Amino acid sequence: MSIDWTSLIVVAVVTIAAAALVSIIMASGARLLDRAHIRSLESSGSESSRHLAFSADRAGGIVLLGLVGLLVLFGLWLVIPFFH
Repeated sequence: MSIDWTSLIVVAVVTIAAAALVSIIMASGARLLDRAHIRSLESSGSESSRHLAFSADRAGGIVLLGLVGLLVLFGLWLVIPFFH
């Protein structure tokens, strides 16, 4: 029995990179939602510019969090053999 070290290193690097990517996307989505909440509480600036910035930040945050959900579901699909 021999261990293919190259394959083990490739799997480790891909796993760490994927986990970092999912974490970055999740943090970015949470940050956008938080910024949208802060902008909704601010009273400076015109109403239309605040509403547009709030809407863009909120939509971006929801899209990123939805992407994280899809990535998690894809990971589950890969791991669970029943779905293949």
